Amino acid sequence: MKEIENTGLWKRSLGAQNSENVREYERLKTSFCTFRERASQLVSRISSDLPELTIHDISHLDALWGVADLIAGDDYPLNPLEAFVFGGAVLLHDAALCFEAYENGLKGIRENVYWQDAYATELKKYPDAENDECLKAADFVTIRRFHSARAADLAKIGWKTPNDHDIFLIDDTNLRSNFGEIIGLIASSHHWDIEKLLTSLPGQLNAPGNFPSSWVVDPIKIACLLRCADAAHIDSRRAPDFLYALVRRHGVSLQHWQAQNRLSQVGPSHSDPENRTLLFTSCSAFPIDEADAWWVAYDAICLVQRELQNSNQLLSSRLGTSSKSPLFKMQHVEGVDNPANASKHIRVTGWMPCSVSVHVSDMQRLIERLGGEQLYGAGCDKLKIVIREMLQNSRDAVVARRFIDEGYVGEISVRLSQFNGNWKIDIIDDGVGMSMGVLTGALLDFGSSFWSGNIVQDEFPGLRSSKFQSAGRFGIGFFSVFMAAKSVEVAARRYDAGLDAVNRLLFPKGLTLRPTLVSSTPCLGARESTRVSLILEDGLINENGTISVGGITGHQDKIPIDFNSYISVLVCGLDVNVNISHNNESTIHHSVAEITRTGDMGRWLRDIYYSRYVVHGALPEEIISKYDTRLRAVRRGKEILGYAAINSTFQNNVALSVTTIGGLESGRNSYFLGYMDYDPQSAKRDQGPKPRATADELDVWANEQMDILIKENAPKEELEKATRSFSDMGINPTRIFHTSLLVPIGNAQHQVQIVSMDEILAILKRTGIYLFASHEGGWEYCRHYDNLPYDQEGPTFIPLENSGTFYVLRRDSPANEPEYTFLKCVSDYVEANGCCISIDHGQPVGRTIFGTPLYKWRLTAS
Repeated sequence: MKEIENTGLWKRSLGAQNSENVREYERLKTSFCTFRERASQLVSRISSDLPELTIHDISHLDALWGVADLIAGDDYPLNPLEAFVFGGAVLLHDAALCFEAYENGLKGIRENVYWQDAYATELKKYPDAENDECLKAADFVTIRRFHSARAADLAKIGWKTPNDHDIFLIDDTNLRSNFGEIIGLIASSHHWDIEKLLTSLPGQLNAPGNFPSSWVVDPIKIACLLRCADAAHIDSRRAPDFLYALVRRHGVSLQHWQAQNRLSQVGPSHSDPENRTLLFTSCSAFPIDEADAWWVAYDAICLVQRELQNSNQLLSSRLGTSSKSPLFKMQHVEGVDNPANASKHIRVTGWMPCSVSVHVSDMQRLIERLGGEQLYGAGCDKLKIVIREMLQNSRDAVVARRFIDEGYVGEISVRLSQFNGNWKIDIIDDGVGMSMGVLTGALLDFGSSFWSGNIVQDEFPGLRSSKFQSAGRFGIGFFSVFMAAKSVEVAARRYDAGLDAVNRLLFPKGLTLRPTLVSSTPCLGARESTRVSLILEDGLINENGTISVGGITGHQDKIPIDFNSYISVLVCGLDVNVNISHNNESTIHHSVAEITRTGDMGRWLRDIYYSRYVVHGALPEEIISKYDTRLRAVRRGKEILGYAAINSTFQNNVALSVTTIGGLESGRNSYFLGYMDYDPQSAKRDQGPKPRATADELDVWANEQMDILIKENAPKEELEKATRSFSDMGINPTRIFHTSLLVPIGNAQHQVQIVSMDEILAILKRTGIYLFASHEGGWEYCRHYDNLPYDQEGPTFIPLENSGTFYVLRRDSPANEPEYTFLKCVSDYVEANGCCISIDHGQPVGRTIFGTPLYKWRLTAS
């Protein structure tokens, strides 16, 4: 208390000797001392609850009086009631940085939705961390987030004693009633934007009837003094040496401790003849390994400069209050103009701070390159990429709303129309929508995904801790639109806001760093939250509204596809209904979950295959019908990660197989028919090597497929192809394992036979199996050429295709070796049956077409 009593602010207010109002002075001083004693007990808990914070105990609170005294200057007007309010706000401003400041303590904090989101974020960010670390990190984030808001309540709430009595921080009921609310608001305001002081705090509070009428309280002046003093109290008293040594800290907390540990108390700069400049100095120099801590110190003094400037500007703007609430004496902080000047006082050794930072001189060009064709590749399908990225954003918005709006289903609409001689596409959804802050902030934050940013916790509390998973990850998808659009308009509102809350963001000439924001009359339908409108570049859509698509059934020629069919394939695995319209013709593409319930999979397969358009190479109807009945879902709980049947028929079939990312078409492959969802491998959304389903989830689906093949008595030819398909997908095919051997039949003749695993084991024991191996680019492959010396002594394993992991024999890097190759499956089966497999690597018998040696191996079992 002596530290407070020695300040000019105290001596001129509560410490003044005034015979006229002795009782009022004593009442305020007594109440403040009790207030301080009780607050001291509360803030003493901070160091144990959040040990990584710098000192926030009563010594910090008392020290703020001295810092405020320095900033305000001699003779700064502060009457006794203002001093009581100031002192109370000081006591409360950080008091909620401990569990005891919250209802039900730690338990109550962890029941908070924000805490649950923070905990989920920690688990996702650090999957290998100890659970206790994640719990404490979520505690820290949540208390830091709410401590200033909670400070507003602390002067009014009571704590129960064992006898069920309430104890209040302000013991005097009348003072608590008259000033508890404003003390709490001022305490809370130290984290507000300064502009909010004028709108959320009263400019004047007259004295209650039992105090002198001249003791008028100016809450805005007091709030400015608190925020400046709090910013400027950065010195070694808040990070003492011994405590610094006792507690192990890391990351940002460590840097703050290092920074404050080396700083001396703030004082006036003797180089300023007007004595209006603060000076921060260091007790010792910052070595190079504490460079980050030096920058923390530099940023801190820059913050003090901003608070001084902003507070003095605010005080000077208030007409008629200059005598009672003048500007603070201190106006500047020395050395903040550049790091080199700051280092003269906050010293360094072995390195030199300077204004060098990573920067982008042409941000628009960077976005054009990284968000456009430079990312996705020259010659990419611009239209597909753009529509896919917008549909992904809509899908995420719709699915997110399902988690926060009970009973909501949602849909997306895609419309193609003519507009002033150009093709126009509108993509509309009724998902969560966007507030103005999200529309003008997160949407345009290149490289930062809204769903993984902190803003989502404020916009939609509880979403991050739910089971919601966004398809968007990289925060650049929106910028792809400028590859294909002459102009772009985004109209949006939050789903729970009125129609008059719609804001429009306009890019009338393509990408610009300064789009136009328009708050206009309602332009969205009653159920619409977001609409993205694109005026397309010429040539992307044909004159009749069709889109030319290549690569169907292996044909190189592009085939014109109508818009509705084109979008239906693009959204084939989406978990949201899509309403597609063009030329007054509407098509509803149902979500994959709904398609699986209705069982109309034949139509779905025909859509994927573009069967309406394919003439040459069209598949027989009986083939489509067969696979229609074999399709099964790949599931993760209620979530569908694929709907497919293993490919057991086609050697190079890619037409009926769609790979998706987030349910949206990303490519094709030959392992299965139907679709499977993959994770993106990079920001350009090229798919990763394996489906999104886990190995266990894929095994459930694969065993269903094997059961079907066995039940149908599928011919050996189908089992052989299915074996390779499973192998290529990283799935154990042993249950239905069949493969092809070239078997001698006499007279130097051979024939291809398809054999089971039991037959292979018998052959290995009897004659052995030969194969031809080559080493190419770190891989050892099994090869087949017509002119090779096939043996008459035993069968030869021959590839029916020249690709696929099934034919990999060995890899230089075992960690990347495929799991279920021919050799691995056979070896495991042989060992499981109590035998050992031997491999004779033989001698070179020729060369591959690549010029590498070709070896003749012999496999035997005994």
